[in-house]
Amino acid sequence: MGLEEFGSSGSRSYNSGSGRRTSDEAKYKDKEWLSEQLEDCIRDHLVLKVEIANIFLEKVYPMYQNDEHRSKEGFMQMAKYADQMAELRDNSGKRKYTHEYFENTEMENW
Repeated sequence: MGLEEFGSSGSRSYNSGSGRRTSDEAKYKDKEWLSEQLEDCIRDHLVLKVEIANIFLEKVYPMYQNDEHRSKEGFMQMAKYADQMAELRDNSGKRKYTHEYFENTEMENW
């Protein structure tokens, strides 16, 4: 018997007709399902990239152009934006130089 879809959660599950689920291989052969998965992955990735780019282009870069990074306040604000971008990339825990790092470090010559 052929593959039949069941379930109404929006994701597809497969049943071989005998009540047994088939291997994951069957769903990967379904071009429509695979296309939907690929589109979702790309869409999520691009939306995330746009959010990061907007923070950089609308906040960080204009501050840099106006030399605001040369003052302690401006530098600290840019560090906050860097933290926001890292959080969106989900690597905020992997960075040494965060806003908190600079906040807790005595900086000379501001």
